[in-house]
Amino acid sequence: MDFTPIFRTPVTDLTGCILNAQQSKRCRGYEMHFYECMEAYGIPKGYKKCSDMFEDYHECLNLGKQKQRVTAMKAEQARQYREGTLPKPYAADPPKIDSY
Repeated sequence: MDFTPIFRTPVTDLTGCILNAQQSKRCRGYEMHFYECMEAYGIPKGYKKCSDMFEDYHECLNLGKQKQRVTAMKAEQARQYREGTLPKPYAADPPKIDSY
């Protein structure tokens, strides 16, 4: 969780801005809250105090829980179709042509 380089050089100063989420509209708020918290508490205390903000930021970047949720829903639909509860593999009909 520590993002500071071991040795600070002009090269690390120039390339430090490459790895951020400020270009992404979805995650920029999470990143700013996390870094503001880390700045307020400092590195040693920030590990404990800002861990929930880091988890939210990490989830926004990687979408791990969302992918698990989608996988679980697909598995449940497949199970219901195999048991005969659902008449077809997908629960919803596709929209009609030119329906929008």
